[in-house]
Amino acid sequence: EVSTSPQYFRIDGRTIDSRSETPPILTSAYVFDSSETVFPRHTDIRGDLHLWLRKVPSNTSQQKNQTYHLRLNGPDLDAVRDTTLHWQMMRNVYRDPTLPPLDPFAAELLAERTSEMLWFLIYRGSQLVSNAANQDAKITVANLMFDSAQYSLVPREISAPEHDTRDLPKFTPIHFEDVTAQSGISQTCTGEWEKKLLGRFRSADEHAGIDLQSFAGSGVAVGDINSDGLLDLFIGGQDCSRLFFNLGDFRFEDRSEQLLPKEMGKTVRHPLLIDLDNDGRLDLVLVQEVPPSQILYQGRSGKFDTVVNLPTDSAAQNVSVFDYDHDGFLDLFVGQYGIGFEPSIAGRNGSASLLFQGQAKRKFQEVSKRAGLITTGWSLASATPDINNDGWLDLFIANDFGEDELFLNNRDGTFRSVADEYNVNDRGNGMSATLVDLNNDLLPDIYVSTIDTFSKQISFKLPKPNDLIPMTTRILSSSFSLAGNQFHLSKAGHPYQSAIAKIFETGDRGWGWSANFVDLDNDFDLDFVLATGWLQGSLAGEQANQLFENIDGRLYLNEAPNGFNFVGSSRAIAAGDFDNDGKTDLVVTNFADVPRIFRNTTTSAGAISNERVVRLRFDDRFPPSKIIGSKALAILQSGKQQVHFFQAGESYLSQSPFETQFAIPKNDTLRELSFISAEGQRIPLKLPELNGNIVISAQILE
Repeated sequence: EVSTSPQYFRIDGRTIDSRSETPPILTSAYVFDSSETVFPRHTDIRGDLHLWLRKVPSNTSQQKNQTYHLRLNGPDLDAVRDTTLHWQMMRNVYRDPTLPPLDPFAAELLAERTSEMLWFLIYRGSQLVSNAANQDAKITVANLMFDSAQYSLVPREISAPEHDTRDLPKFTPIHFEDVTAQSGISQTCTGEWEKKLLGRFRSADEHAGIDLQSFAGSGVAVGDINSDGLLDLFIGGQDCSRLFFNLGDFRFEDRSEQLLPKEMGKTVRHPLLIDLDNDGRLDLVLVQEVPPSQILYQGRSGKFDTVVNLPTDSAAQNVSVFDYDHDGFLDLFVGQYGIGFEPSIAGRNGSASLLFQGQAKRKFQEVSKRAGLITTGWSLASATPDINNDGWLDLFIANDFGEDELFLNNRDGTFRSVADEYNVNDRGNGMSATLVDLNNDLLPDIYVSTIDTFSKQISFKLPKPNDLIPMTTRILSSSFSLAGNQFHLSKAGHPYQSAIAKIFETGDRGWGWSANFVDLDNDFDLDFVLATGWLQGSLAGEQANQLFENIDGRLYLNEAPNGFNFVGSSRAIAAGDFDNDGKTDLVVTNFADVPRIFRNTTTSAGAISNERVVRLRFDDRFPPSKIIGSKALAILQSGKQQVHFFQAGESYLSQSPFETQFAIPKNDTLRELSFISAEGQRIPLKLPELNGNIVISAQILE
């Protein structure tokens, strides 16, 4: 006898009495757990489907079960999705009014799992028919899922991570104090222009699309502009780009009117402070939303009185500075986004990015085609690592919508694309690119932040590869992404390895932007901060910034209130010791809000009170062309080591100063402090005498 009354079940399997309890709404978590029980599978970052089939032993003499790995190609799965059969099946099933409702994300996930199962059944059916003696043999779903050879689907076997076997570590009480109010940096940059833009976004017709670059925010650059030993700030913005001098004790003075030229553009997206002409004074590189982008050279008076325009267009987004041709003149790569609202499926219909070759007399020539650097991705960030350790800087580009790109320097003024070869062609909405060395091989690892949540990368492809995706709130609200942040771990002579799960505690990283590795608690390992958030009132909304502490080489999210993890729509992060107390502070830009500056107030309860700090700064006579691409290396007597890469333009719209510091634990000593040039020359530095909790500068002379 079959009951006609509906039955509902809790996640633990117990029956819900529909007469006395409200029927549940099925969530995405419930659908995920249930589907993994019925149809265990794994989807890799390329969209290929992986299944494991186990042949059950037919007799007790067999030692163990035999497991076979089946890989189904993503493009074939796309063909199944294109039929929309999975949605039709769900529509037919949900004509039954007794079924519990699905929330939108659960429906999307169930449709995705249904399409995957359909493709598996089609594949298995073709196998059974081709192998059947009787071609008219009846094939049932039971035959497909569990055939006569007694194969069954099983979950993939995953080795337990090292840290899963112990309790989560106790965190050092890393803490920051928001000192924005006393600093003076919020008096002129209040985010008013962006607030008006946000208002227009909320009232716009969803079919009009979203001009995504308008919401990309603006960045920050840190450097000692007036050579007084204190780090100053340039904060970009829409109609409020400002230059602040550090007066000490987290007080800043706005010197924009006195020092910046009237010809300076008003839509600065990515600023850099760097000495471009080797005169010992920091200049300003400004990527502008409204062209042209500009270089402002600082004169002897301290004024930025010489302006050189760069022929970029309104898609200009980010900049990296490096000497790619070893001629002693710094060159500029300007990554460009897309003009318009609609990226193609491949993400290759953005504006062409530009390479400006530096020449004598402050001249720059655009040479991207001549250099073989042809890219029309929707570039959000770039970095210049030396991937193959040959002494020539290469170029990594984090792209929105499409695959990330890596261009290897051919050492003859040209580049070639090698992203596939080096296994860094992730398609996960790359938002930033940050270099670090966490496996101590002196080679750059690459962290790429993405939209690690329900993202704008939809989980199916349209029928034609050149079709456009209209980026509307409707699509954003119904999308589901399998992509996440990426950590590409270097391995000499081999492709990069994806190590995000090995290095980072698992979890939702949110709508990621700028990412920085920095020792925040002075325990001689690199912690991690991530700016997150999209738009106030949107689907993704405002989010809490994230701070990770490094515990024995693995990064754990510290969710305790720490000052930095405020809820907002942050964009760029720059790190520096603004009060010269030996602790690294942070400055953060925010969309439609004031920039914030955070004093590192980590107290004696942590390791920070027991450390000595060695700060490495460069003499004015040491040109940036020799600094960019170089590394600083500190090795302790205990064998622990730490590397810092000097870059100009990595992460997202930000630049930290050309200096670094190493905290030496009290129970250890410094064995080696070296400068490794971009060409690979290892230059030992004189070891400073460590005298308690003081900051000692080690300068390098040319």
